[in-house]
Amino acid sequence: MRQEATLINSDGRDFLVYVKDLSRAGFTLEHRAQDLRLGEIVIIRSHHGTEARCQIKWTTEFEAGGVFIELPIMPD
Repeated sequence: MRQEATLINSDGRDFLVYVKDLSRAGFTLEHRAQDLRLGEIVIIRSHHGTEARCQIKWTTEFEAGGVFIELPIMPD
C-alpha cells in the first residue's frame, strides 16, 4: 500500500505523506523529512476526505508511525 494523504501537525501546518501500512492499531507513513515529534497529536486526511486524529509514536528521517486516538471520520 502507498496512498497519498495529508498530515496536519500540531502547529496547523499540512504536509504530503504516503500511508504505507494501515491497521486498527495504527499506521506507518512515508514523509519527506518533516519534523514530526514523538507524542505529537496530528490529523491524517485521506484523499477521499476521511480524517483521523492520531498520535506519532516513532519517527525516522523519512518514516513515522503512530496510533489512532479517534476513529476516522467520514466526510458528509
